[in-house]
Amino acid sequence: MEKILQLEARRRVFEAVRDNPGIHMRGLERVTGMPMGTLRYQLRYLEKHGLIVERKEGRMVTYYPSEGKNIVDAQDKRYLAILRQEIPRLIVLHLMMNPNSTHGDLKPHFKISPSTLSYHLKKLTDSGILIKEDGRYRVRDEERVAKVLITYRQTFVDAMVDAFVRFWEGRK
Repeated sequence: MEKILQLEARRRVFEAVRDNPGIHMRGLERVTGMPMGTLRYQLRYLEKHGLIVERKEGRMVTYYPSEGKNIVDAQDKRYLAILRQEIPRLIVLHLMMNPNSTHGDLKPHFKISPSTLSYHLKKLTDSGILIKEDGRYRVRDEERVAKVLITYRQTFVDAMVDAFVRFWEGRK
């Protein structure tokens, strides 16, 4: 592994994935400041040599370290892939603090069209993060989702996550 990471660009990409499990291509581009072509090449090289793994969820591709302290299990990978996206993350955070909200309850809190909100709610429900019962939404496994948000909060550049962590920890 040491020999593979001698190249500074490759080491930067690996460290970005290690420090931000579940990061997507655009996130890596922002964190590393590398051109997309260089980034793709280094990601393929690191994956070929077993240092990182790629996970595809629909059109979203996310990257994880394959060994070390930041190993992410399959369930957390599924959650992280979705929670790395801003609108789904904000919806989940809102529902963690306001369970059993309806589409109408949620709409005033998001500056998106009703159809876009419906799309994200369906995506979150289909992924198993949310449950819809009698037109009301809630997070299926609050403890697990909270653990993922708390564990990886430094990798979310989002004041809402910090506010949620304070709220969640205050409940205990």
